[in-house]
Amino acid sequence: MATTDPMAKYIFVNRFFYPDISATSQILSDLTNQLARKSDDVVVVTSRSRYDDPKARLPSTEIINGVKVIRLYSTSFGRGRIWSRVVDYLTFYVVMLWKMLWLTKRGDWIIAKTDPPLMSIPLLFIAKIKRAHLANWLQDIFPEVAEVAGFRIKIPAVHNFVLGAIYKLRDWSIRQANFTVVLSDEMKQLVHDRDIPNEKLMVVPNWADDARIQPLSNTQNTLRTQWGLQNKFVVGYSGNMGIAHDLDIIVEAARILKDRDDIVFLMIGNGFRKNFMIVDVQEQGLEHMVMFKPYQPRDQLSYSLGCADVQLVSLRPAMEGLIVPSKFYGVCAAGRPVIYLGLEESYIGRTIAQTGCGSVVSEAGEALAKTVLAYAQDPARRQAEGIAARTQVAEKNTVTDAARKWREKFDSTIA
Repeated sequence: MATTDPMAKYIFVNRFFYPDISATSQILSDLTNQLARKSDDVVVVTSRSRYDDPKARLPSTEIINGVKVIRLYSTSFGRGRIWSRVVDYLTFYVVMLWKMLWLTKRGDWIIAKTDPPLMSIPLLFIAKIKRAHLANWLQDIFPEVAEVAGFRIKIPAVHNFVLGAIYKLRDWSIRQANFTVVLSDEMKQLVHDRDIPNEKLMVVPNWADDARIQPLSNTQNTLRTQWGLQNKFVVGYSGNMGIAHDLDIIVEAARILKDRDDIVFLMIGNGFRKNFMIVDVQEQGLEHMVMFKPYQPRDQLSYSLGCADVQLVSLRPAMEGLIVPSKFYGVCAAGRPVIYLGLEESYIGRTIAQTGCGSVVSEAGEALAKTVLAYAQDPARRQAEGIAARTQVAEKNTVTDAARKWREKFDSTIA
């Protein structure tokens, strides 16, 4: 990777990194590992915690697949409450910025992800002070996500003032950056609408490790036996269960299908909405229909994703363009049909229509229940759509292609 300074470092900043298994961590781990194969000086500045285990304390420094990992202290109250997230964010911010002041040299690249939110603002100041370059990697768009989710300061005047200041600073930091990577055309348009020039925006879709995640038949999948899912039609969901995801429709579909003892909804992962969903399931007597499991190790994704005959991917319509569920790519790599709970005209909706890798359900639980029954009765359809998911989506969105785009953008920007 040629730059004006052969000693330049590529410093990625994100709160989680390998061996953490959150989506942003997995994507970052894949990309930096790929970039490091070209003998680049790749550094990741991250926390010592894990998304699924806030109390974990990972080593402060280590080399992983050629990537120098620097892990910083931050509080670890976890994601259970808003105040605990804010404190964890702030402590990471403070320690990270102090470290970046000492770590960054003239000509280096700083690549800011979006956990914690709004890192592009303070890291732009670091880049200007140190005469470094800045790139933003938007996995979601904040504060729009928070607004859609309904987070508000109780005093309207204060809310409007604070939000207005955040928008101005955020837009300024993106406008001043060398370039910004987004995940879809919809996300690019939303950012462009904030008066960000198109030439500073680049679409690089996320991906899944299609070498690590392989399609497995039900008979090959030992996890189905361990979890008692033999002779069941399994509807899976894997990943974050957060404010962006419509889980109510899943509970509603399970209620409609509650007399079908051959159908199980398998929910793997964690998130803000998970406990609410568990309560709903218990109150409606659906424990026999809905099974909850924690996040699975990354080397077990072929088995955990492959446990399901079809997989659900969900995004609330109001969140379209602000987020692209990365679980979509893992499902496709596992060779499973996708039932997308979202809009047909969305990025994933269009991709499904173009590739034939699944179905889109834009209505309530009854429509989902009918779709599940249709798949349960049609193994040939499941096989065809699973093959399309693997060959037309997973194998055409790879970390190798993403790394090539990043390298070209680094080089052309410097040139």
